[in-house]
Amino acid sequence: MSITAGFYLGIFPLTGVTTILCQLAVFKFKLNPVIVHSINLVLSPIQVLLIYPMMKTGRIIFYHDHRILPEITAYFKGSLSDLELLNYLIQTIIAGVFVWGMLLLLTGYFFYRMLLRLIAAT
Repeated sequence: MSITAGFYLGIFPLTGVTTILCQLAVFKFKLNPVIVHSINLVLSPIQVLLIYPMMKTGRIIFYHDHRILPEITAYFKGSLSDLELLNYLIQTIIAGVFVWGMLLLLTGYFFYRMLLRLIAAT
């Protein structure tokens, strides 16, 4: 369970939050903190690579919009206000977290069962 929690919390699409989430999972489910945090740290580069695809997929699912960066560059050109940019970014982050949750729900149980079989075999 510690490996599974470390893996899925390690790819959470919001940088800087994964350590807090891992610590909460350790306290709540009485997991091994060394394993959870080690896997979280090992997956940090993968997390950074997955942030953009998760948020882009979330924008497509929720808003039928595949643009993430053009809106930010429009802000620097002066066509967006600060509040519009903040609203857009919050929507994008929420959409990315939703995609992460769907990934967790669709694959988490099977990943956990696969790890149990591997551990039992060794």
